[in-house]
Amino acid sequence: MIQASYDMNTQTLTRIALFGLVAGAISAMIVIILLNFGKNDDFFDLALTNLFGAGFAVIGLACAPFLLISKDHFVCALKDLALPIGLVMSCYAFTVFLGDLNQSFYIVAVLPAVAGGMISLTLADAELPKKLNPISSLKSFLLWLWIIFVCHMADMALGGDPLWKLGHSLAWILCFLVVYFFYLYNPKQTTIFQRISYGAIAAIILTVSLSTVGVGVASQQIDMDLYGNSMVLGIVGTIYGCLIYITSLLIGRLRFHYDVDSNRSNWHLAEIFTFFIILNVGPKTVFEVWEDSKNVQAIEQAVETNWARQQLGSDNVEQ
Repeated sequence: MIQASYDMNTQTLTRIALFGLVAGAISAMIVIILLNFGKNDDFFDLALTNLFGAGFAVIGLACAPFLLISKDHFVCALKDLALPIGLVMSCYAFTVFLGDLNQSFYIVAVLPAVAGGMISLTLADAELPKKLNPISSLKSFLLWLWIIFVCHMADMALGGDPLWKLGHSLAWILCFLVVYFFYLYNPKQTTIFQRISYGAIAAIILTVSLSTVGVGVASQQIDMDLYGNSMVLGIVGTIYGCLIYITSLLIGRLRFHYDVDSNRSNWHLAEIFTFFIILNVGPKTVFEVWEDSKNVQAIEQAVETNWARQQLGSDNVEQ
């Protein structure tokens, strides 16, 4: 009995030491990388900041407390939560870039979501435990609170305003209505948490679709106010939907141990986000870049021709 108690204390100390090592290394990475965010227009600096700082580091730090429970819980957290957390951080990064349209390379804001997708895909299903020991409601709440705290602190480090995102009631209402609808009228799912998780994904689909329609109308009418409001609806709606989805996973999977197909859910989330980015904030196509290049060359040739004519005219006057 004494030996069993000693082994348990040793495992606990090992988990705490491992947690401290992971949290310390990730925190140092966040501080070093994010302190220089947005201070220059170097593409590689911004790309590394978003991929490793707002991406891998934030995801790792958000999931690090699961090491205090067990390695299995930590692996499952990375598998299930890496992509949703990455999507939240990408949306936070986009709000920073959209707040100042003069910033270059705004498209690197997609990299936190890429980091989340890489982590989720790297963890093979065969490596995941078949069953997790349930945890208490208090631990589930504290883990949820920690993830929200890490994401919001990273948002502030990026230069965002977490309180600003809480002021968009329309996105809140749409998300909760769709989640509530799935909770009441989705008989295929057996538990409330499964209904909430799929309802959250449906809420993201709805807000992104309405946002895309609004952006299309705004582009035709050249209405920048409508364009801005539509973009906010899609980005903030995605943030709310992902947070609801994360909440359902934390409480349902860890506390009540319901089965979740994270591969399917993550595929839908990645698909929705890609749809939103390509249609609304995607970069120019190669044909548009080619046309712009030809227009620039034409303007340069016109300027050179005009300058040559002026020089020729001045020479004639002197003669």
